Amino acid sequence: MLRGTIPAQRLWLFALLTLCGCQIIGPNSIGAGRDRYNSILQSTAMEQTMSNIVRVYRHEPTLFMDVTEVDSTLSIGASLNASATNIGADSLRTATSITNGRTGSTGGAIQYSETPTIRYQPLLGQPLVAQLVTPVSVDALGLLYDSSWPAAPLLDFASAYLTLDYGEFYSAFNTIIELDDMGAIELAASKSDLTKATEPEKAAVTPSEAGARGPSSSSKSSSGNNNDALVIYLRPFHPHSTADNLAEKRRVLQLWVRLLRIYAKTQPNFMPTVPALVCERLKLSIGRLELLRHWDVDIDAMTKDQIDDARGCLPSQVELRIVPAPAAEPNKKGGSAGTEATELVSRAPLMRTYSALGILKAATERPHPKIEFVTRARYREIRDPATHGWNDDPDTLSYYTLLPADEDSIDCPEAIRKQKGGCDNPGPGGAKGDEFDATRKELARWIMASAEPNTEPAKAKPAGAVGGDEDLYHGLFVYEATGSDVLDDKYARINQQLGLLRRYILVVVDDVLPIDTPYVAYSGGGRWYYIASDDTVSQKNFHLLSLFLTMMATPPTTQPLSPVINVGG
Repeated sequence: MLRGTIPAQRLWLFALLTLCGCQIIGPNSIGAGRDRYNSILQSTAMEQTMSNIVRVYRHEPTLFMDVTEVDSTLSIGASLNASATNIGADSLRTATSITNGRTGSTGGAIQYSETPTIRYQPLLGQPLVAQLVTPVSVDALGLLYDSSWPAAPLLDFASAYLTLDYGEFYSAFNTIIELDDMGAIELAASKSDLTKATEPEKAAVTPSEAGARGPSSSSKSSSGNNNDALVIYLRPFHPHSTADNLAEKRRVLQLWVRLLRIYAKTQPNFMPTVPALVCERLKLSIGRLELLRHWDVDIDAMTKDQIDDARGCLPSQVELRIVPAPAAEPNKKGGSAGTEATELVSRAPLMRTYSALGILKAATERPHPKIEFVTRARYREIRDPATHGWNDDPDTLSYYTLLPADEDSIDCPEAIRKQKGGCDNPGPGGAKGDEFDATRKELARWIMASAEPNTEPAKAKPAGAVGGDEDLYHGLFVYEATGSDVLDDKYARINQQLGLLRRYILVVVDDVLPIDTPYVAYSGGGRWYYIASDDTVSQKNFHLLSLFLTMMATPPTTQPLSPVINVGG
């Protein structure tokens, strides 16, 4: 062994550890790098969505940049060197020192580098057109509903209309979201019964024939992409009836009858599941609107047995078709009759959905936005339980209900905000303008009184909710009064204004960011736009809006020519 040098065994050990380090660093780099890339892609995607919301608000063009590829190249290298001098020389020892005749040295180095290549693809050309013109499908809405998204933001974001008469949009919508909040209905994508009734009958296909025809013949029928309706199904009543849930049964049946009134003569034929004498005794018929109105307006007079029997006299589903009703003869087997036997008032679609980018524009642009841009002070007021108690349950709420005074708090002088409609929400003039003002004042009174469940307007709450029964009443759904017809013109207008006061996302606009890190923020035009860290309602709906913007994305068919950005080295 050379005295004064590192032993050879240690050199081999150093080299071995260096080589083993490559095996250790590689897997560890995946654990560290994957999470970093995942986090930054997620945060920048949120910022991109937020930036496009602000751009639409400021009437600027939107732009989406997709990260199509992330290539991370890892480079690990090691070097080892050793040298010795004066081989064969002896050491000299004196009284004061020792001089080594033979000397040696060793050295080594480990090099690690990561060179990621990130490829961006702007949304242009055909993919952009596809997002602009392709409406969200009913299949997508059904799947999102199955993923526990409430009906309110789903339908309000995605639907351009839900009824033949646009004036009844919120009469139908408010009814649907209260039924959904009570757990009384389910939504599912399906093929319309009118479509199925007029389709030619398909002969039975044996397994061998199916195999001979190839995969397309079987996959096409099971793909589900040919669904043309979003169907609302009424769930059965609980079989055990008590005094406590009688009020709930009445409310569910009242709302369902109201929905049938709105969609009268737009649905397939229906055959009662109880004897005709039962329906005659109850004075209930799906074909007679005056009888349906009686069961809506006078529901409080109905007994438990009458309510249970009435279910068999009414359809248990309403289909919202997104295509025109087919004009064809009924099928040979009868059953669900074809369109000629249903006496449809119109063959027009009952529902139209926006495209992904259409959802963004409709939710952000005036005059009827679903996203409100507010000052920090106004945001605090909207969330303040002392002044806005109806907005004080973020775990169950799926939207905020604003007061008319809460609108237009950004760059709108107080004097103008008090005028008809404020800065960005112009109201009608003349006599209709006075009626518009009166409606908004009545709505403000009703909304504020809803935070005091033991006082008026208790009659305007759902039946059974008087006295603050939180199990039955969770939000402001339908403006109504006992004994009045909600489908009358007056109540239809008030319910429309109520629907237009709902906001699903609150975007705070300020010159500086708050101390608490926002959920997402974007800086533009010298201002910060952000969603507050404690605003769970806006956060959930921002997530849903992001899903809508990505779910209809069409991947590019060609690789982009550029750009390619090398990061690091």
